[in-house]
Order: sequence, then structure tokens, then C-alpha cells
Amino acid sequence: MAALELPADRVDLWYTRVEPWEPEESRRRFWGWLDERERATWERYRPPARKHLYLIAHALVRRVLSLYGDSIEPSEWQFAVAPGGKPEVVGPGGFAVRFNLSHTNGLAAVGVTRWRRLGVDVEAGKAPETMLALARRFFAASEVAELEGYPAAEASQIALEVWTLKEAFMKGVGLGMALSPRRFAFDVRAGRPWRLVATGLDSEQAEGWTFATALLGGVRLAVAVEGRLAEPLLVRQLGPANWDVAGNLGGWSDPPHG
Repeated sequence: MAALELPADRVDLWYTRVEPWEPEESRRRFWGWLDERERATWERYRPPARKHLYLIAHALVRRVLSLYGDSIEPSEWQFAVAPGGKPEVVGPGGFAVRFNLSHTNGLAAVGVTRWRRLGVDVEAGKAPETMLALARRFFAASEVAELEGYPAAEASQIALEVWTLKEAFMKGVGLGMALSPRRFAFDVRAGRPWRLVATGLDSEQAEGWTFATALLGGVRLAVAVEGRLAEPLLVRQLGPANWDVAGNLGGWSDPPHG
């Protein structure tokens, strides 16, 4: 299979379903792709389901990167952890690409781009009371006030979408949970396409980001991308077994929300 093109003005998103089991042959192959740091992290997980999810998610990153890197095997990718804790590609040399990974029970997703900063987050649904309590604790005051204007069930779904957007943005700027989600706010009342309306960040960090969300089989996904996209966000699925391209969901500038 020829390497896929990744123009500088495009972001591709890949996801795979994480089944509770995987053929032994596949698991051995995926384990062989991981580096020493990844294997050490895998060893620290105790519940078998968490170990399995970690293995599949990190194998997914390597498999996806190799779709773009001509003749680069999944095991050849080298990573370093930036000061904010975000992994970056440092090898093989001569191939510029950025990525961001997120996973939850049943699904893993990775976004790839040439130069842009980006963040990806996936979150499984939560009970309305749980989601609303999380919003009251971690959202900006303006977001909480706007959520209170909706019935509880609808408010909880909106809150889940906003939470994934916040996580994606915090990862995208490279700060993760070091950036308080209360320091910036989305326009909850206006909704999609999502935009920041209030921020305690400097302009370099906060301006010019594009946001998109989708609902993938009950899992909420959000992407935060630095700059404006000249091409729609491309979302693809990797199938099980050999992880060939199983489906192309088309180009979405603001993906369907379900």
C-alpha cells in the first residue's frame, strides 16, 4: 500500500473499536511495536482491560503513522515527551508529523497533521447527575449558567460535548490538566460550530483554533486544531484484524453529531 498524502493544511482523524479480546497473534505483533517506555507503562497497569486498551491505543498510533511514512514500520517510530507531557515524534528523521491520541472503553482515536498543534479527546457517556456535577465543578461560570437553561437530560449531553472540547483544547495547547478548564469558556448557548468566547489565556494560546465534535457509537469525540482548516477534517476507521482501512466517513468541517 502506497503511503497516504498528508497536506500541510489538513488534519486526519483515525479511530478503531477496541474489542475486549484480540487474537494472540495480533497482541504479540502489537507488543513488538512498542518501545521500552511504552512497555514499562503497560506493565504498570493492573486491570487486564486497562492493559489491553493501552496496548491497542498505542499500537494504533504507530499503525496510523506508518500509513503516511513511506516504508516506515510501526516499530520504528520514536517519541519524546514534551514538557507538558505531550508525546511528539522525533524519528525517523526527515518526516514531520504531529499526532494526538485519546482512548476510552471501547474506542481509541488518533489525530495526525503536519505542523499544527492539535488535541483529541474521546469520552464515554455518563449519567446526567454525574455529568452535571462535573460541569459545576470544572466549567467556567458562564458555561454553568447557560447549561442551567436546559432540561437536565439535554444539559448533560451538552456538558459531555463541552467537556470533550475542553480536554481536546487543553491537550492541543500542550498543557493538559495543568491548564484549569475554568480559565476558558465555550459559547454553550450558540453551540456548533463551537468557539471560545472567554479565556484567561494569552492571545497566542487562545486565538485561531478550530473545533469539531462527533458521536461515534455512543462515544463523544472532540478535536481542537490550531488555525483554520482549508480542507475538511477527514475521519477514517481502521478495521479489526489486519487494521486495514475499513471505512472512510468522508470530509467533515464540523462532523455530524448524532
